[in-house]
Amino acid sequence: MDSGIEVLTLILALVMSESAIDSLQNGIAATISSTFLRGRPMYFARITVVLINVVIIPFALANYNVLALFLSANMLGCCWFLPCLFGGFWDTPTGRKVYSETTVVLGSCITIVLVSIYGIVDGPKQCAALANAGVLWEPYHDVCQCASAAQLGELALEVTGKVNCASAGTRWAWVGQPYMYQYFLFVSFVSLGISSFLGLINLMLPDTLPGITDVLGLSSLRYVAPSDADVAPTKVLSTDEMVSVGPTPTAMVMQPMGTVTGESGFAQPVLQLMPPNLQSFGHGSFGHDWPPQAPQFGNNWPPQAFGNNTIPQTGYA
Repeated sequence: MDSGIEVLTLILALVMSESAIDSLQNGIAATISSTFLRGRPMYFARITVVLINVVIIPFALANYNVLALFLSANMLGCCWFLPCLFGGFWDTPTGRKVYSETTVVLGSCITIVLVSIYGIVDGPKQCAALANAGVLWEPYHDVCQCASAAQLGELALEVTGKVNCASAGTRWAWVGQPYMYQYFLFVSFVSLGISSFLGLINLMLPDTLPGITDVLGLSSLRYVAPSDADVAPTKVLSTDEMVSVGPTPTAMVMQPMGTVTGESGFAQPVLQLMPPNLQSFGHGSFGHDWPPQAPQFGNNWPPQAFGNNTIPQTGYA
């Protein structure tokens, strides 16, 4: 790297990648802990985090392309996205049976197999076309060697005949192809179609037929409600504690203190500003004499400066 901007770009790319991977690891650990380890001590979740990272270490040491790993994650996400989205909106007894855990999981697994077959069948042609167009650079993906001479055209590629085309096509579909839109459309709509088809079959089956969660012994996870262990403990204050603490004033209110007669001849209330419920402060800083009551002013209210008990126009509104 010859310039500082290249180094800065590399640092930013590494930070972004590490942030995404860290979030993915935490999401996997949280899902496993909240689903299969409910009610267990916290160290079970910590052990899960360690085990997940132990599994990831060999992949990191294998020096896989980061974009290839993200490609696999994005493809798998597309397998489940539309079926789960439709199942979430169609929240009726019929919808829950069409897009159940069994139909969605089976439909997505079948889609994974089909997209691998798609890469085996059409991958050599796609690789050769992209290489001829200058999109791919040497060394070319192994699946290019599975292309025919007509598909290779003038591409300078030595075909050894030692490549396993099934394995190469599968790797092309999941970690090799340069984010081709055809694969994302394939996994998205094929998984939705297969899940919907399986759901229609499921509508005709009896409700007593066991599903995947029943077979795996996880039927209790269908309807997961928060347990006492999931709710943060709260402390209920006693009456004495409430008096000692007292409420927090949140607004000012008008407290009537008496009435005076204005020029119009009507009695007008005399108001004072005070926090709400100040008397509940009990033995606080205000003591027992708060708020002052109107009778304590006696007959000297309003002050003599107002004249004959008349409030001037420039006084109270």
